[in-house]
This record gives sequence, structure tokens and C-alpha cells, in this order.
Amino acid sequence: MTDTFAPAAGRPRGDHDARRQEVVEATWRVIHRSGIDKASLRAIAREAGFTTGVITHYFADKEELLAFAVATIFDWIRERTEQLAEAEDVIAALRTLYDAALPVDEARRLQWSVWLAFLSRARHNPAYADAILSWHSSFRRRLEGLMTRGQEAGSIRRDVPAAVLADQFNAALDGLALMAPFERDRFPPAYLRELMELAIGNLTPTTAAGQAPGEQRP
Repeated sequence: MTDTFAPAAGRPRGDHDARRQEVVEATWRVIHRSGIDKASLRAIAREAGFTTGVITHYFADKEELLAFAVATIFDWIRERTEQLAEAEDVIAALRTLYDAALPVDEARRLQWSVWLAFLSRARHNPAYADAILSWHSSFRRRLEGLMTRGQEAGSIRRDVPAAVLADQFNAALDGLALMAPFERDRFPPAYLRELMELAIGNLTPTTAAGQAPGEQRP
């Protein structure tokens, strides 16, 4: 993400970025625990162990902080999808992608909780809706590009358009990621990965009589 905030005078750049990240993570925790409406600058400052003056040094107001907090999650996803864009093994890249995105630990459960809160608020906030649409469209284009390369290499089925396969895979990932934090007993990490492996299985080409490559006939 392009940095639009100037560091404090005399403070090293790295310290500035680290402090701002502390504020963002405190924002995530407050949203996760209390919701966006109760994520006031005072509550976030208290969570981070700062004064509100420290918060407003880095962010002009609550809306700017909230926008940056959710953008940070998308930046994290973008960096990982960009790294996978040129992967030679498309199936391995898809596995890396879902393993990085699934809520299999507390940090990622927290991020998905925040993302869900913003999705809900975007229904009545055109600015949030436009930003989410832009970020999600970018992710979907990268995923479609990955599917296209897999089709060209023969590792992804060709009988369905790459865009449709990308939407199918993305829907499976989003659906599991959004529900798993609410039903943790039903969706432990191993089961989430198993379900995503089934989604990948639907992407691979088949041979005679629907036999998958490498599959033994009964």
C-alpha cells in the first residue's frame, strides 16, 4: 500500500511503521470483540496502550483508521497472491493460497472477523463497498490468471472457463473462512484443508469415465 502518512519528526521510519501496525492490530481486536460501531479512537487507544493523541498522530480520524485497518488485510492477501502469480505448479500454488487464507489460527480468525464486520457495514457505506469491490476484483483477476495458466499447462480442467473456476474456488474459500470462526468444533484446521482439497479436485482434468489423473480404477 502506498504510504500516505508522514512519520513523526526525528522518529525512524521503521519505528513509525511498527507503531502504526500496533494501532492497526489493536483496531482489529476492538472490532472483533465489540464491533465497528464501538471501535472508538479512545477504545482503540486503550487497547493499544496509547493515548488518543498518539492515534491521531498517525490517523486523522476514525474512518481513516478503519479504512487503513481493513486495507492492511487486503495488502497481506495481495502480497501472497502476487508471489503465487508466476508459480510453475498451479495446484501447489492454490494449496499455498488456501493454507495462508484459511482461519486455522487465532491471527487469521481475527482478520476474518474484521473482514466480516466490514462486509456487513459496506451494505450501507458506498465508500467501503467500492473499496471492497475493487480489492476483491483484483484478487479474483489474479486467481483467474492462475487458473488460465493451469489450463495452459494441463493441470486445470479446460471444459469450464477459467473465470468460472476462479469464482468456484473463491466461493469455497470465502464460505469456509467466514463460517469456521463461528463453528470451530465443526471446522477444525484439518477439516478445512480437506474441504479445500475437494475444491481443488473439482478443478483438475479428468480422463476416461471421469477418472482423475493418477487415480486407480476399482
